Amino acid sequence: GADPNHSNRRFKGQLEEVCLWNRALSRHEIRLLRHLTKIPAEDASLLAYYQFNEAQGDALDRAGLRHLHYSGNATRLSSTCPVGKGTASSALVNAAGTYLFTGGELSLAPGVPTPAGEVFMTRLGQAPDRLPADTAALPAYWIMNTYGSNAAFGPLNSLGLFDVGPLTAQSAAGNLQLYRRNENAEGDTWTLSGPAASLVPGSPSAAYWSTAAQIDRAGQFALSGQGAPISSSPEERWPYTHGVFPNPAMAGQALRVLADTEELCLFTLFDVQGMRHWEQRLRPGELLNLPVLPAGTYLYRISTASQRWYGKVLLVAP
Repeated sequence: GADPNHSNRRFKGQLEEVCLWNRALSRHEIRLLRHLTKIPAEDASLLAYYQFNEAQGDALDRAGLRHLHYSGNATRLSSTCPVGKGTASSALVNAAGTYLFTGGELSLAPGVPTPAGEVFMTRLGQAPDRLPADTAALPAYWIMNTYGSNAAFGPLNSLGLFDVGPLTAQSAAGNLQLYRRNENAEGDTWTLSGPAASLVPGSPSAAYWSTAAQIDRAGQFALSGQGAPISSSPEERWPYTHGVFPNPAMAGQALRVLADTEELCLFTLFDVQGMRHWEQRLRPGELLNLPVLPAGTYLYRISTASQRWYGKVLLVAP
């Protein structure tokens, strides 16, 4: 940009993208689009859109024909910004509970600080500008932005990330490592948070981390080592068509029930002596709100008119 009346008033800095709308965007829209490339065909109010991705020549207008010429010493640089194609969604997080996003979910236990405001989660379907050192990371990463009054919160009781790549019944949670860096960071500034606590094979797959990961701030999250098979417990070697997540879970925490069906299911929870403690009808993917039960190992049954699945869930003390 430049002032046509003053030759010394030119933009000095770096631009990732430039968008021109014929309306004012809401605060929610700005936050939602923060890390996403735009899709002009889906937004008629986007009049001009410049990504500066061309190897040479003009900066092309991706929304129309208002192409730009470079002048002076303007040059192109390789982008390191956390911006790309993906999905984003938000939730108001100001109390304990489980919050679902398109790219994942988070839960906070009672008695810990919350973000006290809006939380946005973005999943970008591409690798970050730099992968965590010595890893072969998944070509996707996640970004959590918080806009509440508390920059520090939790730590999260659990963090779930969706669509983490191919997983099988033999995939081991301990082989999937979580790395994080600040929400606007670039380069090899990743730090290791630790291995997943549980995995959900299937399409889309999912992975969950517990309080051991100590996630207490917004940031970017990348994974490595996904899908590495090992011979593990009998539960992991079963044909994996169902699950309760997170697992292990904190006593009293909401759980998500998955099963290979779209039918209404009956979920029944037993202790190891076979005594029934809870029963609830729900559809796969819905949250299960158990009462606060003593810590320990429990057995569950998910049943429909024609199918049944069995498994174990470990409840730990808050």
